[in-house]
Amino acid sequence: MTTLLDLPIELEIKVLSELPARDIQRYRRVCKHLRDIIDEKSNANLLLQSAQAHSRAKISRKLAHVTDLAGVDFLEAFSRWLSRRAIWLVPESHQVINTAFCAHWAKQAMPESINATPEMEEVEFALQWFSDTLLTLHLDTWSDFSRHPTRVRPATIDEFMANALLGLPRSADEDMERLGITAQKLRQYGKEVLAKPDRLAASIVTQKSIPPDVMLSKRPLTTITSWLACRPNSDHDYVFQELRLNGLGDDKWLSTFLEIPEIPQTCNHLFAYCAGTDWTYRRLEEAEQGQALTELEKTAILEDIIFY
Repeated sequence: MTTLLDLPIELEIKVLSELPARDIQRYRRVCKHLRDIIDEKSNANLLLQSAQAHSRAKISRKLAHVTDLAGVDFLEAFSRWLSRRAIWLVPESHQVINTAFCAHWAKQAMPESINATPEMEEVEFALQWFSDTLLTLHLDTWSDFSRHPTRVRPATIDEFMANALLGLPRSADEDMERLGITAQKLRQYGKEVLAKPDRLAASIVTQKSIPPDVMLSKRPLTTITSWLACRPNSDHDYVFQELRLNGLGDDKWLSTFLEIPEIPQTCNHLFAYCAGTDWTYRRLEEAEQGQALTELEKTAILEDIIFY
């Protein structure tokens, strides 16, 4: 039987280049011959550029799925946004999530000519009201009644529709139609929610998903913020108690160092790049302080980056 070590060096390099960085590291540790090949600088690009490109493309796709919403239906975009971070159980955080989402989506959906105009502000307000109603309906449909016995679960699609339309100001009907939010699409959306109430609830939706616990456990590499509560400051204003976890250096540093796209500022730091392991976090911490990393280490780090 032919083994990897029986192949010409050119083929050995080609086979190794198809492996994940963690497997290359493992072979490097156990075989001196392969270690010599892997450590040879002239082989580094051939070995690792494919794996790095694959990881960068994967990270870019995950980010774009949530943030590149031009041409994406409002209800589909809303699902993408929430499914990435799950449905938060802290009611006070809804306004923060919805404000950021609606501003981000409307900026990409509306004509550039009306951005930063009073008309745009009216549309964003109507969208925020509507998305908050949808989020509440999701929670009412999905919620754990042992902890939230006062919630009223919509039993039928007609009840869902009636409640959802309460969140749609009459004056905004024309804007909603223009933005593709129709009764037909809303009815289909409601059917999906009723059929699978946890459709936007990621596996992290437990008591621990209440900030800050979930944020601290994710090893954030870029800035991430959360709002633990909000208190009325006046009739039309609220004060938010903000938890802010800063990343390594600034957010641009990580994107530049790893050659991955920045998370848009319009996301209001609701999402972050995180390290999947302590090893990755420590290596990037050392790199931010000026320590050089090998291409193999950088490849392993890219494979371990999580968009949360």
